[in-house]
Amino acid sequence: MPNENGHIKVTSPGSLLTVQDTGRRGSQRFGVSVSGALDFQAASIANRLVGNPPDSAMLEATFGNVALTFDKETKVAITGATSDLYIDDFPMPLWETLIIPAGTTLSISAPSSGLYSYVAVAGGIDVPKVLGSRSTHIGSSLGGFEGRALSQGDVLSIGSASTKPTRPRAGTTAPQDLLRACDDNNRGVRVIPGPQHDAFDDEAKSTFFSSTFTISNVTNRQGARLEGPTVPAIDGKHDIVSDPAYMGAVQVPSDGQPIVTNGGIRENRFGDIRRSPNRRSATSRFRNRFRVDRPRSSPAGSKGVREWHSPRAVSRTSENLLYEFRSQRGNLQC
Repeated sequence: MPNENGHIKVTSPGSLLTVQDTGRRGSQRFGVSVSGALDFQAASIANRLVGNPPDSAMLEATFGNVALTFDKETKVAITGATSDLYIDDFPMPLWETLIIPAGTTLSISAPSSGLYSYVAVAGGIDVPKVLGSRSTHIGSSLGGFEGRALSQGDVLSIGSASTKPTRPRAGTTAPQDLLRACDDNNRGVRVIPGPQHDAFDDEAKSTFFSSTFTISNVTNRQGARLEGPTVPAIDGKHDIVSDPAYMGAVQVPSDGQPIVTNGGIRENRFGDIRRSPNRRSATSRFRNRFRVDRPRSSPAGSKGVREWHSPRAVSRTSENLLYEFRSQRGNLQC
């Protein structure tokens, strides 16, 4: 079907190329995953650089090696993993507003640092919304482009771009205070106790909170397995009744190697990574290292962690749970 806003043809999808936005909120109680961009900060900046609303759909590339051809002049921005970027054979910068001439091909190499790259186009990727989101959930064939990962030869329509005079112009770069240190190997990630925290003795807890972990090669959109010291449960009892988990939950399976999950149904949650810029970026940095920080103590009179994990609270949706906890512990800074 003709589209006056232009099209993108997938010349090479790389390892995994999907359509994502800010996620499918409010349906987890029905068993529907949030999905959405895994590096929220990079995705948000990409949309800002092309003048899109924050929830506009874009392309998420896992480990690069992507090539896209544009049939019309298009405003784009590429953020995320540190990769070589080319328009045809000309090198171009990341984290900047670019104009792609009609008939040219944009190429993203395999990253030297990081894992996920984001390609935002002015107007967004025009695919139907499903349950309020354009994000792809491959496991349930939901959303995105036909509910699946993109393949070579797929053609995507571009939506209508903003006509506001304040829209970013070519050459606009992301402010430095919005860019994180991609190669920071000493970042701290704060963790609060999870519902199975008492399944681990003091020695295991001390090991977890005093160690530095590395994001392993065994990482995908479902979670990131960590490499580091083992964190054994008391008497080796890692198998429990499964319960819901949201993005940032730290699961410890039988081998004692923690996994930072991106939501779903998980077992033996040691703790939960607090919502912060580090929560997504820590799990999106391929082979990156980070340390785990203890939560600050509860202020006097606060309800604290225990009530947050009460049966009454657990019956609520993950989004409301996290909001409630942040309200109760508002003096804690990420």
